[in-house]
Amino acid sequence: MKQWIRSSVTLGLSLLSYSVVAQELPPDQGVRENIDYSKSVAKRPVEAYGATSIRLGAWQLFPGIELAETYDSNIYATEDAEESDFITILKPRAKLQSDWSVHQINLEVGGDFGFYKQFTDENYQDYYASNTNKFEVRRGTNLLTELLYRHAHEPRDSADNIGAAAEPVVYDLLRGGLGVEHRVGVLGLRVDGLVDDIKYENSPRFGGGTIDNSTRDRVVLDGGLRLSYQRVPGNEAYFSARLKDVNYDDPTKYGGPDRDNWGYNLTLGVKKNVSDLWVVGGYLGYAPSFYADDSLTDVTGGKAFVIGGDLLWNPTSLTSVIGNLDRRSEETTESGASALINTSVSLRVEHKLMRTLLLDTRLGFIDGEYDGSSRKDKTYAAGLGLSYFFTRLVSLRAAYDFSERDSSEAGSSYVKHLASLQLRLNY
Repeated sequence: MKQWIRSSVTLGLSLLSYSVVAQELPPDQGVRENIDYSKSVAKRPVEAYGATSIRLGAWQLFPGIELAETYDSNIYATEDAEESDFITILKPRAKLQSDWSVHQINLEVGGDFGFYKQFTDENYQDYYASNTNKFEVRRGTNLLTELLYRHAHEPRDSADNIGAAAEPVVYDLLRGGLGVEHRVGVLGLRVDGLVDDIKYENSPRFGGGTIDNSTRDRVVLDGGLRLSYQRVPGNEAYFSARLKDVNYDDPTKYGGPDRDNWGYNLTLGVKKNVSDLWVVGGYLGYAPSFYADDSLTDVTGGKAFVIGGDLLWNPTSLTSVIGNLDRRSEETTESGASALINTSVSLRVEHKLMRTLLLDTRLGFIDGEYDGSSRKDKTYAAGLGLSYFFTRLVSLRAAYDFSERDSSEAGSSYVKHLASLQLRLNY
């Protein structure tokens, strides 16, 4: 494992060194002011003719679809008795966006459908529909609304995956949000609230029987305010204060603990475009959680600190380096644990070999600690991808991804290899 990671790091650093030292910029990309350096290389439009949307009167339609064939060396993410299979994946989506002088309405639908060649019980059908709106009440004041419905499954490598389930665990998420934002000069204020209603379906059990997942059903209430200071677009300092209340429908149904909890989150953050070369952002906060059941440990003290940061470095117009750090606590149903405290770091290098050929490498690490339990997980990830853009709208991508979880809990470790070929059609 260590040798594999060292090889990946060497590959990424070699690519970065090559791009910085040896690469000459094509004439049409040599003028830095003509490029949006707030975006990484992969997110900038490909230099090609063609519309970027379909206009429908005062609306813009952005359709897209992705078809992929993927090989998974360990579809159940198990430590032993690994099973492999080929998966055909289809991802359609469409976004309809208003193009008005005032007000903004966004409607979006999409899906993620997976079809296994041999282990058809692992097939999944995920889909969603969302609506976000911004209505101008008066100059500088907007009313914000959000609606989301999502039907999805838990990946087999999820921390809360139920290994005894003969099929992926399926859940439905219904979200509603309402908020108001107001800006006066360089100062901004946003007040909003969200309600998430999460329901899990029961799962068939290996060997027969049914797993009752209703003990995981919950309603999450989240609300607060955000104060911001912005003198220059792209540069911002902010303070946010939020309250959270999590209510499980029936967590003690089978003698388990009452996982109802509440907490707050106080965060200071900043984002700054240092130059064409650098875009940096970071935040630091304190987010404790307090549980109704005395058998569950409250998340307080050092475990309640949240910290994060984002880095975008563009050493040349052909290369981007993206870094990310994030530490926060999450809900879990792991036996004896009150929360999962994840600390994740990632590094991605994107390099344009040609105008229409993009290479990317990825490294990642997640340290997972279950508060109140002895379980600890360390997950390593690395990947390599190559994308060819036939036009602005059509691209072909080949990718390889490796992941490994080293867990202190027996049977929860795994090694997984993924290889995929993807055809993408995007507006």
